[in-house]
Amino acid sequence: MSQLEQESLDDEWTSGRAADSESSEEEFSKLMRRHRWKRNERLTLCIFRRFYEHDWTQMTKVFTRAFQVVPKARLESLQGARLQMLHAQMSDMRRFRVLEYREVFENHPFCEPLSGNLARLERRLKTAARSAGVVLRRRYEEPAVVRQPCGRA
Repeated sequence: MSQLEQESLDDEWTSGRAADSESSEEEFSKLMRRHRWKRNERLTLCIFRRFYEHDWTQMTKVFTRAFQVVPKARLESLQGARLQMLHAQMSDMRRFRVLEYREVFENHPFCEPLSGNLARLERRLKTAARSAGVVLRRRYEEPAVVRQPCGRA
């Protein structure tokens, strides 16, 4: 598909014409096929998961606020699907030990403050949390790795 065709599809989707005849799940599926995870999104997800106490609903609200992927008018109807997307991305990063996962979970000591790009992303995360009305609570202990029944982390 050419760049021009892709832009045309994107314009059609964001204008709402393509979404009128589709359910929220189909919309979300279409959006996620086009969404390519960026390095900063992966790093932020890892920072949130490792350094802050949370539930997945809070994480979804904050992450959506920090990185606006879903059009604002559709956020509420897609909130559950967005949660599944974040959970799946985190599971895949952990399973395949992608670079961003290793950078946050393996290469950075838990007790040391974040620096450089990681510190900048943490500030963005905190700002998004305030904006979303979510209180972030910093962890004081390294989170335990949860083992799946099949034995993988």
